[in-house]
Amino acid sequence: MGNPILNLTAVILLLTAALGVGGTLLHRLMPTYRPPLTVALCLGLILLAWLALTASPLILAAPAWTVWLFLLPGAAAGILTLRRADPGRWLRQHWMATGIILLAVLWFGASTLLPPFSWDEQTYQLALPVHWLAEGSTRPTPDLPYSGFPLLPQFLVMLLLKMAGLATARMLILLLFGVLFLTLYDELQHCAGQRTAILLTVIFALSPLVLAMIREFYAEVFLALPLLAAWQLRRLTGDDRNPHQGWLYGILAGGVAAVKLTGAGTSLAILMLAIPPGFFRRINRRENWLTAGGFLLAAVVLAAPFYLRPALFLGNPCYPFLGGLFGTPSPELEAYHHAMGDFRYGIGWLPGIAYSWLFTAFYEDIYDGITTGWPFAVCALAAPLLCYLAWWRGNRPAGAHLLAGAITLVLYLFWCVTAQQTRFLLPLYPILLIFAAQGLATLGNRFKALILGVLLLGGALSFDWYAFRHGWYSWMLTDLSLTRPAEVLARAMRGPDMVSGYHYLLQNTPPETRVLLLFDRRSLYCPRFSRNGTPGFQEWIDWGDDPQADLMPKLREHRIDCILLNTLERNPDQLEVARNKDIALAEQLRGALRRGDLVMEEIPDSPAMLLLRVRKPSF
Repeated sequence: MGNPILNLTAVILLLTAALGVGGTLLHRLMPTYRPPLTVALCLGLILLAWLALTASPLILAAPAWTVWLFLLPGAAAGILTLRRADPGRWLRQHWMATGIILLAVLWFGASTLLPPFSWDEQTYQLALPVHWLAEGSTRPTPDLPYSGFPLLPQFLVMLLLKMAGLATARMLILLLFGVLFLTLYDELQHCAGQRTAILLTVIFALSPLVLAMIREFYAEVFLALPLLAAWQLRRLTGDDRNPHQGWLYGILAGGVAAVKLTGAGTSLAILMLAIPPGFFRRINRRENWLTAGGFLLAAVVLAAPFYLRPALFLGNPCYPFLGGLFGTPSPELEAYHHAMGDFRYGIGWLPGIAYSWLFTAFYEDIYDGITTGWPFAVCALAAPLLCYLAWWRGNRPAGAHLLAGAITLVLYLFWCVTAQQTRFLLPLYPILLIFAAQGLATLGNRFKALILGVLLLGGALSFDWYAFRHGWYSWMLTDLSLTRPAEVLARAMRGPDMVSGYHYLLQNTPPETRVLLLFDRRSLYCPRFSRNGTPGFQEWIDWGDDPQADLMPKLREHRIDCILLNTLERNPDQLEVARNKDIALAEQLRGALRRGDLVMEEIPDSPAMLLLRVRKPSF
């Protein structure tokens, strides 16, 4: 995990350097504006990730101190950006909101010191940058289809891991959530006042959705924060037709597209913000074309390298999806990953569009075990109703009000027709709150108090006490996590079996051992070179459907020395579409054991895990 002070220093240096890079760009393109810090930070993070990808061979080969040295000039520029923005005055005016947000960040501060234990963290969110550093290459591999994602956040984590320890990843997420809260409050108080803004920000920060995501490494904050930054930029510039704005919106749009495929919806929302008033009129054609051209060029340049990487190595920039357009991957692999979303998450088609905004508030079983909470449903119902009532009373909603509603609708529809996991709604939620706050501003004090009371009641009814207590438990485990992280990891993850299995590997195999993981792909802590081999999930090894087939030629072809096998169904992504392949592989393993080609070893204190050693042929 590394030294906590060194980890925090590395994260602060990265964020300050990002602020400097983005602030310098803003000062060059828009010198008459005081640099909005959230916009500067997001621009800088996106540009640093772009540099980390394009210069990854140099970064992976260079010593760690060069990354520190590389970030120092940017950090110096970041300090100058802070001085130009004068955040102290804002903090003095909004000390109460700042204090509440600081307490929320500190409450979960100790979670950054726990070893990452969630399935996604151990499978790819953090496992990939760890493997890149260990193998000296960012090349995607077909044994882990997620390695073909664009992965912008992972390249920032790669820089942090090069500088310090694994704790930097969660520290980065926690601090970015703090910035998200501050920015949301700032935007809410501009349209609804400080008290309403504090209340809505607290409701958002204590929602089950945020409480589940703030304590682990998830990529969605890299979508939500740039979108909110684009909203802030639109509010600050107003009707200013500076054509350089197209470049700024384009960088933000390209950055969110480079996070993951579902970032395309957020890119579309940023495009809506980038269109200035009167864009489609015949006047100012030259400025319109400059704005549109700058947006398109910046978005393409920023996003292209992240999609070019899987295109070059795997033949598909959208791997493992859209294989029909690019001739890869295999239809079975794409069907498996589509089924992973269709079978486990959400409600299909028109019923999903009609009811999902309500069901996500409480029905965790049909999503990803996370709910948005009742305030989300209340806002989704009240915000458009308030907009309509304002129109009916003759108080025509402002352009910003209609724009917030349009963006909310576009993001919701995009979510409904793609991957319906609740955490993918994080970029939508702050814009929905802004849409609702603009409607509340049109009401009298009595009706506003009524709706805010309903929101408070909804927040109390959906409050996830277990997720909130995680902050307290993390502080109680701080000393243990620093001295015996393996023990904390065994408590926190899905059983201690995998920890015991990796410890056994470390103690009983030579360093050059090549391990095949079956029915479990949590490779973050694997002490040996490993590859995933679970049927259906990957196309690196095709085991076939014949239970009597001999699997040994495939193991020897890929120079596998042993298999780490999870015998219990703890895999959250096990699907019926691959059940026949799973059964066939189990029979092939039994046949190899009977013939003596594989030698089984039971792992002490790990009843779920088995080690199968590959017997080398004698010549």
